[in-house]
Amino acid sequence: MDGQRAPRRVGDELIRQARETNPLGFLSRHFSDVEINKREDAIVIEGVLRADKVAEGHWVACDWHGGAIGDNIALAQYVTTGISFPEAVFQLTGRDGERVITVAPKKEDEAPKYPRVPYQQKQDVKAGRDYLEERGISLATIEAAERAGFVRYCQNGVIFVGWDQEKKIRAATVRHIVPVRFGDGETLTKRDLSGTSKLHPGILPGDPAHVVIVEGGTNAMAVQDMARRRGQPVPTVVATGGAGVRKWVHDNPTARALVVGAESVTIWGERERDLQGIPDPVKQQRTDELREKLATVIAQVRDGEVPEILMPPESHKDVAEWLLDELKKQHEQRLRDEYTHDQGMDYR
Repeated sequence: MDGQRAPRRVGDELIRQARETNPLGFLSRHFSDVEINKREDAIVIEGVLRADKVAEGHWVACDWHGGAIGDNIALAQYVTTGISFPEAVFQLTGRDGERVITVAPKKEDEAPKYPRVPYQQKQDVKAGRDYLEERGISLATIEAAERAGFVRYCQNGVIFVGWDQEKKIRAATVRHIVPVRFGDGETLTKRDLSGTSKLHPGILPGDPAHVVIVEGGTNAMAVQDMARRRGQPVPTVVATGGAGVRKWVHDNPTARALVVGAESVTIWGERERDLQGIPDPVKQQRTDELREKLATVIAQVRDGEVPEILMPPESHKDVAEWLLDELKKQHEQRLRDEYTHDQGMDYR
């Protein structure tokens, strides 16, 4: 032997332990805002994922949009992109210092996992563009987002994309055009593709002097569209993918440089609602606190300057909904003006 400990095999008992152990400790090593309920059978990382202990005794997880992740082992591989099955088992069971014999050691230049983005067909592009225009986004903004690689399309979906410094896709969130409905009555409106890394937010280029931070891709496009329609400078927009996602501020060089170099940084919040569309004050307080923490983290890289947090008008959930309502009101006003003009015409 070379002086190292003998490699340990990954047996059925160790796998069982990994699947049944409470993942709180593991998740707390990777995220700062891990919450667990009093019964200790549900864990939430706001804006990122949740994990629940099921009746059979093991844990299952899903991303924040309801996309399935799987058991604890799949969760560990989801959070720590690129690790093998045995490495995930060892991390969950506290044996991550032991050598793994079922796989070769990970090479330094080994490529990380990437989300598999579906190939977009012509009909997907048309359906996706139609959907965005119905949400109030102008063709000019859509085309700008397409050129920037911020948006792609798939069957029944618009994909918002985040890239790494090597120009490879590292994050992909699908917004379904028609919500996916399940047998139990639940619906899925958006999901992260497997392999998505929250360290790589979507970036919609604009004026680098003004950076705006939002959670979702549609809101990012709405922010730019609203600026275009009002004749204001079109800002650079960062779409984080969730209110609780902020590790990118320190660990993503591209996004961090944008935040550090901007003259102004603004965070746009959202108004939380329940499944019936009624305001949810409990969730609102929680997400507001997460946005304040994001503002604090951004201040750390901007010499203490805390970004302003803005909210849409009370009656609107987010910027995208606000934009669409403004456009509807402008259209109605044009119709009223045309009607008034026609009534005043003398047709003799």
